[in-house]
Amino acid sequence: MWRNIVCLLAVCLTAAACSNTYVLTSDQPTATLGPALPGTLVELNACGACVFGAPDQVFAVPANFAQINFYRLNSLNGGYYHRPGSCDCFVGEVWTYFNSNIQPYPDGNPQPVIVSGPGFDTPSSAGYGQTVPTNQEDCQRYYRASRMWLQLEGTSTWTQLSKQEVSGSWSTFGGGSCNIGSPLSIDLRPSGTNQARKLRVAVKVVLRESAQKAAVEINQPPPN
Repeated sequence: MWRNIVCLLAVCLTAAACSNTYVLTSDQPTATLGPALPGTLVELNACGACVFGAPDQVFAVPANFAQINFYRLNSLNGGYYHRPGSCDCFVGEVWTYFNSNIQPYPDGNPQPVIVSGPGFDTPSSAGYGQTVPTNQEDCQRYYRASRMWLQLEGTSTWTQLSKQEVSGSWSTFGGGSCNIGSPLSIDLRPSGTNQARKLRVAVKVVLRESAQKAAVEINQPPPN
């Protein structure tokens, strides 16, 4: 697997620009959606089983990520929730190697890659790709769960870094608005030991007891 990372990054180093070469999608079929549990969701182990098995999509961070600047892995529809098996969340992985993101900008130092686990294109949100419901009913029936794990090169152990469970909260102030909180995120900085790493992110989003699109977003701060 680590050999694959080296090969992918080698392509980027020799190419004029990095492109979708770095996106690897599985051929796992989309599962048929099933209903979520009615009422308030309480899932103390949400996405926990997703530390096992293969990811749904993978992104390997190239040496010059500034040429991409932003990338999103996202489920094509809600099929990654309530799929067969114990992992009912969308799973994306971000691979970094010793030369990942070492040339972020012509005159800047290496910057962290910010990885987060939001939803994507939630119904009743303000526009395409947005995630915040704009009405009270959808806001109060919104739920998002996410987890992150890290694996170091040469090991087979995943270490959980953080987890999050969020429900929507409606405020009547100023005409009404929904607060779903910021998605779980982490700054993935260049390795100081030349050790390759894999960051696994599992996300699921439920609205009105129906599965919604989930995503793993990879961003980079602007130059210093």
